Amino acid sequence: MPQLLGTVAHVDVSRRQMLALLGGSIGLGYLFTACRSALESATHSVATATTAASHEESNTAITTPPAPEAVPQTTSSTGINPPSPITSPASPETLAVIAREGWSFRQQGAFRSHQIERITIHHTAAEITDNSRAPALIRQHEDWHMSHGWPGLAYHFIIDRAGNVYEGRPISAIGDTFTEYDPTGHLLASFEGHFDRQSPSDAQLAGMTRLVAWAMQTYSVPAQLIGGHRDWARTTCPGSNMYWRLGGLARAAADHGTVELGYLRNDAAIDRVAQISAGQ
Repeated sequence: MPQLLGTVAHVDVSRRQMLALLGGSIGLGYLFTACRSALESATHSVATATTAASHEESNTAITTPPAPEAVPQTTSSTGINPPSPITSPASPETLAVIAREGWSFRQQGAFRSHQIERITIHHTAAEITDNSRAPALIRQHEDWHMSHGWPGLAYHFIIDRAGNVYEGRPISAIGDTFTEYDPTGHLLASFEGHFDRQSPSDAQLAGMTRLVAWAMQTYSVPAQLIGGHRDWARTTCPGSNMYWRLGGLARAAADHGTVELGYLRNDAAIDRVAQISAGQ
């Protein structure tokens, strides 16, 4: 039986943090998330944004650094070629993750622990085109999840339309779902969006590929254990416009270079969320 983890420490909130956190959330209602079943998704509508699509593809994705140039080989005076020079491997790519204190000021509850064995992709089923709404939407998802007695956001990570990656519940904690499958052992990575109505952006796909590559490398997860929510429950999640892409995403992640996570903490996280909410 999974053991209880300690309650996550309360995050002190300054006046600056409150303004940054609440600035994008006024006027938004609660949203059904955590990849509702097909029946629940069909009966629940989510308001769409009207801001121009130019906001949704902001250039924030981290690109792979170029490989180091090989040192030219030379010939010695004896006519015998020296050994080939040893080149340093490419530096690990760093994927920036916005820590939870950047977008939420709620205290999380007690979690049940597990070990990551596979990766399961979700979508939030909240249609979004204006990415400045993303932090407020994620905050609403967490409010809804915790109103159902869950200790925090259902997912371990969420990726917005611009490819920004947000920290959810601790990776060591079992996720939650409104459907019938048991997420023990699953790393839950969710897209922000409704992919039965819209398609993932290129920036989202790039961000998810890097995140999955990191998880595969860190937890020794093979490509065949990367799937979608619908592989485990009666739901369309992660949406018909994403599900068919999962095989290619898994292959791209498996072929990707080394990835490390770099968390934006405290003021850095708060400032980044404020920028996103301002449409930057």
